[in-house]
Amino acid sequence: MWLGLLGAVLIGAVLGWTEAALAYKAQLAWEPVQGAAGYMVYARAGSGAFGPPVYLGPKAIDSDGLIRHVVTGIPLGPTAYFAVSAYDETELGSVLSNQLSVSYAQAAPVVDSDGDGLSDAQEDANLNGVLDAGESDPFDADSPSALFCNGGTVAPGAPCDDGIACTAVDLCIAGTCRGTSVCGGEEFCNADTGQCELSPASSVWVTAADDVSAVFNGSMVVGTAFTNGADADPSADNLSDSLLFANSSMNAFDGGSGDEAEYRIRLPRSGEWYMWGRFYYPEPLAGVSNSFFVSVDDGPLKRFGNNFDFVEVWHWDGDGDVQAGEVAPLALGHLQAGFHKVTVEKREAGLRPPRLDMFVFTRNPHYRPTDAAAVEVLGECGDGIIGPGEHCDNGALNSDIDRYACRTDCSVTEVCGDANGDTFVNASDATVIMRATVGAGPACGPDCDVDGDGRTGATDAFLVLRHAIGALPALTCGY
Repeated sequence: MWLGLLGAVLIGAVLGWTEAALAYKAQLAWEPVQGAAGYMVYARAGSGAFGPPVYLGPKAIDSDGLIRHVVTGIPLGPTAYFAVSAYDETELGSVLSNQLSVSYAQAAPVVDSDGDGLSDAQEDANLNGVLDAGESDPFDADSPSALFCNGGTVAPGAPCDDGIACTAVDLCIAGTCRGTSVCGGEEFCNADTGQCELSPASSVWVTAADDVSAVFNGSMVVGTAFTNGADADPSADNLSDSLLFANSSMNAFDGGSGDEAEYRIRLPRSGEWYMWGRFYYPEPLAGVSNSFFVSVDDGPLKRFGNNFDFVEVWHWDGDGDVQAGEVAPLALGHLQAGFHKVTVEKREAGLRPPRLDMFVFTRNPHYRPTDAAAVEVLGECGDGIIGPGEHCDNGALNSDIDRYACRTDCSVTEVCGDANGDTFVNASDATVIMRATVGAGPACGPDCDVDGDGRTGATDAFLVLRHAIGALPALTCGY
């Protein structure tokens, strides 16, 4: 007589555990054998032979045509093996069916040995039966579940939701729900806003008083007053050694005072650029002596600073049209990659003129600089961050051999005629210059003045085009 064992299926956790500790139940199912008076079930744990069978007697056939039986008290750990045989009315038994095995890895997901609400598989994440680093003890209800997320309800490696809109494929990893950023290129996923934003690493930082390109005109000077703790702010201090200010008692609300500092700033990419400054207003009266003007390439004056909510405290600010409440960056508009003249001009002075410590340029409209970020960029050339006094910084890729590489002193080789900032001179540069000349594009930087006459015009575009086709050997910018 032959018996075919159809299969055995583990019971889900909803059926509970056997009274014996570290044990589980398994439900076996098989096809009925014609003429069978009853059935015998064999079970063993680990290697070796089956012991005496359990006589079941006659078994009812379920509606799906199968016979089922639940085996209880199966010890967790060693692989369990099962077989079934039938016997006739003379109790003559058939040969054993095929064997079905249930491993520890199959049983652990439905066993909660310590009754803490987590299955043994959740606590023994790699299912090796050993308490490894980062795992919790499946036999100790008080063992910390370090690898689980959402209060212990999500197992390691299981899907979860980190609550960040700019991530996908979120998984529980080492106790933290982590997603993979969907942002690309120079963008990063801002966990606070849930948006893809341009990386702060592509920003350009400048120390207002110490930048090597700075030229100070009129009453715009640098000094150490209100530095090194000599201010009214108990929680912050200056970050650079000296501060920029207008040593004047006369305001210039319409500009044109001539009291200004000029900087030559290299922007690494074309795009919409924004500016932040770190200010200190020593005047204790709100709204008095709290702003500068800023212009780019002799363009329109923009109010810089000017938020009435900050008095005698170090703070970051930008858009001078925002006079109270949440600060905002100063929008500079679309600027081409390359060098630009940035002018910081006196707007307010008085008995205690406003001080400017640092400023930063960024293409990320959502980025807000912090003192901690500023301290980080005040590092050395070669750290991969364009810090104060540096025109570029590509870290280990800095080179004094490659003509177009960032130099080891974080300077750049001037490429006269490189209007689009890609370090090459070709017909596209002539197009950029011509568009700037007729007002169809943004203003052009010093690399566009290829005849050195101090202006950018159609002649410069024509000379760049001739140089690009090899008809003019050299260009002469008025750096």
